[in-house]
Amino acid sequence: MVLPLDEYVDKLFKVWDIIDFIKTRNCGGDETKEKVEWFKEVCVEYASDKDNTDAMEFTDWIETILNDEFNILLEEDSGVVLATKILKYSDALRKKDEKLATEMAEDALKILKERKSDSQSKRQVEGDSDDEDGTTDGSSDEEMEVDEGKEKKERQPKQVTDDDGWTTIQRH
Repeated sequence: MVLPLDEYVDKLFKVWDIIDFIKTRNCGGDETKEKVEWFKEVCVEYASDKDNTDAMEFTDWIETILNDEFNILLEEDSGVVLATKILKYSDALRKKDEKLATEMAEDALKILKERKSDSQSKRQVEGDSDDEDGTTDGSSDEEMEVDEGKEKKERQPKQVTDDDGWTTIQRH
């Protein structure tokens, strides 16, 4: 199934930990929700321009928006991954490469489905009165079978304010 570019970007944003962090921490102030929607829209516009094909340039552009609008500096490569996926998908749509576009859309939908499943599992674990180590943060990764609690805890982004007052996101 081939998705329009805006729907594909929407799916990617739903599974990107940074967006979840921005929303839960209200990093965009009172207008966080609107800023995230705007951010998605401008990413679609950027990728729709056939002249914008450089993933590193797109990454810099994404990171500038994260810094300016949400006061966030990425210290991991999720911006590169996001930019690469969006541009690759946009290029597949432009070239009418349905096979690649379908594959990428299905991957995004699979990850989103796993994220929702993990979120439901989290609620069930939190609802139990047992004292088991079921601590999770609801994040998803494609390989969730190895000690979920520890892996999820490692992947949980952490907000750190450095000496200069910059708020950064760190992954462990």
